[in-house]
Amino acid sequence: MAFLVLALLPALVAAYAVYAGDTADATPQGYVVLDTMPEPPRPNQLDSQLIDPIDILPIGDNAQIATIVVADPPLEDEMVGAEQEVEEPRATSRLPSVVTINGRPVSAGETAYIGNQPPAPGRYVPEGGNNSVPLARAPIAGYSRQSPFGPIPAPNAAGNTPFEAYSKPFAARKNSRKVAVVVRGLGLYAPLTQRAIDELPPEVTLSFAPHAPNLQNWINKARAKGHEVILEVPMEPYNMADADPASIPPYILLVNAPPANNARTLDRILSRAQGYFAVTDFYGDRFLDSPVKAAPVFAKLRESGLGFVYSESDQNGRISALTSGVPWTQGRAYIDLNESASAVGDTLLALEASTNPGGNIPMGVGGALPGTLDGILFWAGGLEDRGTIIVPVSYKIKNKP
Repeated sequence: MAFLVLALLPALVAAYAVYAGDTADATPQGYVVLDTMPEPPRPNQLDSQLIDPIDILPIGDNAQIATIVVADPPLEDEMVGAEQEVEEPRATSRLPSVVTINGRPVSAGETAYIGNQPPAPGRYVPEGGNNSVPLARAPIAGYSRQSPFGPIPAPNAAGNTPFEAYSKPFAARKNSRKVAVVVRGLGLYAPLTQRAIDELPPEVTLSFAPHAPNLQNWINKARAKGHEVILEVPMEPYNMADADPASIPPYILLVNAPPANNARTLDRILSRAQGYFAVTDFYGDRFLDSPVKAAPVFAKLRESGLGFVYSESDQNGRISALTSGVPWTQGRAYIDLNESASAVGDTLLALEASTNPGGNIPMGVGGALPGTLDGILFWAGGLEDRGTIIVPVSYKIKNKP
């Protein structure tokens, strides 16, 4: 009898739990509620304008790259060669992976383009197409030499220059009007820098501050989107004593500094990153007006194989005299003296109207400002209808207009 009671004891305990226990003990104590992802918070305001969140696949970007890891095997009727016995598929708990882009299966490891296939490098694509072919990731082997501060640009063993290696391949239509555009001061404010890289037409040349954090990363991102890059070299202005000390870059070429000091400063600036085809002036009026001090700097640029982009118009020929043997060009107008997007667009329209097919290519220079980016985008939207194209600054230099 005792043995029977012991055998029935677990069942008696379970029955007691059901009839006398708390029903909550037999029900789930937590739930997972699946719902739609909330909208991301809006970014902070900058100058009373909102900067939209960055879309990883923006509308109209027709050459986003997708690298496929797994793809279906080819269909039977697509197989080439002698007939082979087809092995029956084995049972598996894994669902088959089906990857189709542009209406066809994509092979494992293949780099496919979502939307239109990109053009060959150097081919102009009209409005609605895409010229965002990624440029080679920097640094390209052989185009640097060691300085006390790290690698700096230099021609390779065959004599090819960083100007040639890092400029954007481009071939423009002969019957089109052409305008070059530079946006500078990038890298110091991340949201605007990312906007410029992602949203501006890839023919727009991007100029980066040498003291920007993560400079090499920004340059690589810009080149991956098809933008060629120039690097800013701070030079002494006339009003430096009146400037806000916080606005003065940490390394700057000075009129009263010994040439050896300026040479070291230039090496320090050039060593900050690789991947730019030219340098440009930042500030600089007083230094560039001192040819005795500026000439050694341009001699080093000549040795480095870099180009020079002067942001203003060389009205007195001083830059032309300094840049002998250096590929260079000059600007025509600052496009954002009035920072509103509409004023930027109007300035670019006037710049566009000043040129003609086969004539000189004007270059507009703007800063990393919300209105500047918006104005460029507004202006660029109607270029194809007007028979005008944006050309990279290196194209302007190579064609000597």
